[in-house]
Amino acid sequence: MSIYLNVSNSLQPLSVRLASDLQASNQDAFVKQWVVTQTEGMNSWLKQNIAKQNGIAANINFCKPNDIVAEIYRRGLKAGKQIINTENIRWCIYEILDQAEFKIKYKDIASYYFNNDIKRIALSDELADLFDQYHVYRHKTVKTWDDRLFFNQPAEDWQEWIWHQIKIKLGDAYQDRVEMAQLLIDGLLDEEVRVNVKSKIPSLHLFGIAVITPYYLQIFHALAKFLDIHLYLVNPCPEQIWMDDHSEQQITRLLQKRKKQRKDVDHLLVGNDLLLNWGNIIKESFKLLMDNDDFVNVY
Repeated sequence: MSIYLNVSNSLQPLSVRLASDLQASNQDAFVKQWVVTQTEGMNSWLKQNIAKQNGIAANINFCKPNDIVAEIYRRGLKAGKQIINTENIRWCIYEILDQAEFKIKYKDIASYYFNNDIKRIALSDELADLFDQYHVYRHKTVKTWDDRLFFNQPAEDWQEWIWHQIKIKLGDAYQDRVEMAQLLIDGLLDEEVRVNVKSKIPSLHLFGIAVITPYYLQIFHALAKFLDIHLYLVNPCPEQIWMDDHSEQQITRLLQKRKKQRKDVDHLLVGNDLLLNWGNIIKESFKLLMDNDDFVNVY
């Protein structure tokens, strides 16, 4: 199986390529085709473009990155544990913030919502969303927190303390996305699991994903060993490798940090202002891809 990397500076040709790939798959008409996007608006736009090119857009399952990972996990490992998300920890955090131990241990934080339930609810919402993002963007931090809890080591800050209390309160019936990802990657080494996943999800098409994080990349890389993974990514300047370029301000800071003069360093290139100022998210995503030899070769 392989990774197919389609790159363009416009979504339109990428949608044409996606429609062609879906049509050329020749898979069972009753087996869903899976397209991973990030917004409902993108889904509607793709349906129209696919129908326009292929004459029909049917039996295509559009989903978000978190949804496809959970789907593969359920279908492949047939695990019964629930996944920790913002919905099932919001009120859990609300109760934890009212614990006397927290109020004594972290007085500065507790003083923010003292005798104010509205502020406590608002903080609970923010923390629930923050923990959910940590799983995707800071998964190593969550792994460290989980390890310290497992070995009965104390939390190093108030957020970690709350996370430990969430895990204790929810119990063994729940697991976080970091635990799920590791179980999934380990499980995908089993041939029976691979066959089971491939029978339901023959291939994956990731369209217009602006943010690619190490969390997702490790999973997609494991899947690519037995599934076809198609990526359709926007790069405003695909003809050049511009991701290592820097602005003058960045170069100045680097030189100051290294205690060097500009004339002593010739490998730091000043890049295009538009790319550097508007393309930070894309830049980081492509830099992450380029750290992997498989993606470099495909690119």
